[in-house]
Amino acid sequence: MSGALSIACLATAAAAELDTAKIDELTGLKGKFNQEEGVHKVSLPRTDVNVTVDGVRMPAFMGLTSWAAFTLQATTARW
Repeated sequence: MSGALSIACLATAAAAELDTAKIDELTGLKGKFNQEEGVHKVSLPRTDVNVTVDGVRMPAFMGLTSWAAFTLQATTARW
């Protein structure tokens, strides 16, 4: 019985894939999907923040970013 349950769970997970194209469209950003973690991450360099360290201005590519990660939501609550 547990084998049939496992197959049913896998089929359900495969049918409910994360719509990464829709996330990219809604955020206006091109994200990257991490297959191992099942997470789609979008990042945006922060050009509105001016940071200076020891008199040197840090450009946005040096880690001044905002990001959001998206994953599927479980349909069953666990307590």
